Amino acid sequence: MVINSNNVAEKTASNLAVSNRALSSSLFRLSSGSKIVNPSDDAAGLAVSSRIDSKLKRINASLDNIGNAISFTQTQDGFLQTANKAVARMGELSLRAQDATKSNKDRELYDKEFQQLKDFVLNLETKEFNEVPLFSGIDIKLTIDSTGTEFTLPAINLYRGQLLAPVSVLKSDGTNAGNTSTDYYVDAVDAAAHENADEIIANVEHLQIKDDATASALADTQSNHFNLKTAHDARVALVSLKAAISRIAEHRAKLGAIESRLSFTNSQLTSTKENMGEAKSRITDVNVAEEATNFARFQILAQSGTSMLSQANAMPKTVLQLLT
Repeated sequence: MVINSNNVAEKTASNLAVSNRALSSSLFRLSSGSKIVNPSDDAAGLAVSSRIDSKLKRINASLDNIGNAISFTQTQDGFLQTANKAVARMGELSLRAQDATKSNKDRELYDKEFQQLKDFVLNLETKEFNEVPLFSGIDIKLTIDSTGTEFTLPAINLYRGQLLAPVSVLKSDGTNAGNTSTDYYVDAVDAAAHENADEIIANVEHLQIKDDATASALADTQSNHFNLKTAHDARVALVSLKAAISRIAEHRAKLGAIESRLSFTNSQLTSTKENMGEAKSRITDVNVAEEATNFARFQILAQSGTSMLSQANAMPKTVLQLLT
């Protein structure tokens, strides 16, 4: 028996140190909720979880962008819905003003409300969403996924009174069979900007009138003051209002399609976020039941190791029995 070294105590101390490290790691995992306390716990898992975490943050940003875009389009539609009611009322007033039993003084009374509604509709071009113009005529681009894919919110141009813009009149080359009147096609597009009127008729939605007097008045856009002071003016205004109703319907249909697309994208991103979150959880989140069991085991090993180290350190004392 020797007293200069105690191999049993050294081995017991080494085992105790291992148990204490395992106990500390288990305690850290339970307290943090993560099973990767140190990079050495799972180096590959740490790298994968870091990439997933970065992607989740980008997805959250994309979801915010989509939510804002949906709110933007809903705000646009809200204004257009109100504008549609105003234009419909203006059309009603225009028809009333065309009544031959009304005097021009009566029509001036109709025109007062008509002008107020017109100002309300024209004022739409100044409306904003978070200091961003709603109807500027400029496309708005936003990112809709974690890879930075861009999606364009198409422009709705209401600047310079585009909604109530004077119309152009295009005269057809011939007449309908069995009909001696001339067809006039009313369109918001300036005919002078196109070489071929037939191309406009074929590719742009238009209204149709068969009234030479109205067509002549509409063609003279410089004298179209857009009021109800005379029956003639009321008749001219009504054609522009019909075109405005068509524009509003087109804009709202476009916004509805965009909102539907954004809603589907939002649902898809939400699903992706849930799946990526589950993948990260499997890599990094601690299994509390399993880790609690490990903690109890390491705690017992540490306690027993401490007790055994005390016994190992006491073994050399038996040498004293040989010396007495």
